[in-house]
Amino acid sequence: MYADLAPEWIGLIITPLAVVGAIVLLGTNRSIPNVAAFAGGFALAYSIMSVIVLWIGSIATGADPNSDTRYVVSVVIGLLFLAGGAAVFIKPHPDQDEGPPRWSVALQTATPPKAFAGGTALSLVNPNVAILLSGLTIIITSGVTMGTQIVGAITLVLGSLIPFAIPIAIFLIMGDRGKTLLQKTFAWMVEHQHVLSGGTLLFFGAIFLGRGLGGLM
Repeated sequence: MYADLAPEWIGLIITPLAVVGAIVLLGTNRSIPNVAAFAGGFALAYSIMSVIVLWIGSIATGADPNSDTRYVVSVVIGLLFLAGGAAVFIKPHPDQDEGPPRWSVALQTATPPKAFAGGTALSLVNPNVAILLSGLTIIITSGVTMGTQIVGAITLVLGSLIPFAIPIAIFLIMGDRGKTLLQKTFAWMVEHQHVLSGGTLLFFGAIFLGRGLGGLM
């Protein structure tokens, strides 16, 4: 089961939105509490989703380890990601600097409660939701015990928190050099935000589609 979850773990870890949010909040007055609250919003939302999906899986009759459900879900998510990534590149964008996303600007004056609310909201409107659901589908159709399913779900939620942990570690360990590095990273990510978002969707779309089709054939 765990080997099958590798694409989901990688997808949850490579989350530009989480990295940008963490970097912005590290520049606020209450940097660490704000990032912790922001990450906590993600963790709470994904934990609740995991509990609901595992509960549905426990009462469903089709949680068969030989079921094609996981592959169908992978194909659907792959197609959605490919369509989303293509839309990002097809949609015309103005030549001038667009600046950082509006939600990241709002985080510049965040307090921990506001950061928590922002994290909870943003956790539900990014591709990680589909990636998490894919991983949970794999878990509940793997034919493992409920205890193992819970452990698997926990690893997915923890994976979604790594994009917050890395900027915090750089901020705390590297001092001023770390702050400069984070500022440069933020500027680069903002400048290339469309390439990052579109490229990420296309990359994982291809992985999920390929895995799903391979399993169905």
